[in-house]
Amino acid sequence: MYTFDWTFIANGGVGGYLTGLSSDAEYDYFRFFFDNISNILLVIIMINIWSGIIIDTFGNLRDVENERNRDIEDKCFICGNLKTTFDKL
Repeated sequence: MYTFDWTFIANGGVGGYLTGLSSDAEYDYFRFFFDNISNILLVIIMINIWSGIIIDTFGNLRDVENERNRDIEDKCFICGNLKTTFDKL
């Protein structure tokens, strides 16, 4: 548990700051769970935000590509009239 705890405590982070404040040498299990749960939650939240941005961006790119393909198939590239207008004539 000690090694796992020190794996997630980085210098400059909350865990590194709080380590300097404790004066007793005994190992505190509450502190262990607080540090690791906060780090895990932050990582999970950040990964979800990052993946949401990526998925949203690819969705927007797909929509733009579908609209472009629809314009290519349904409109005249010279005058911009719809294909159905030419089919009526």
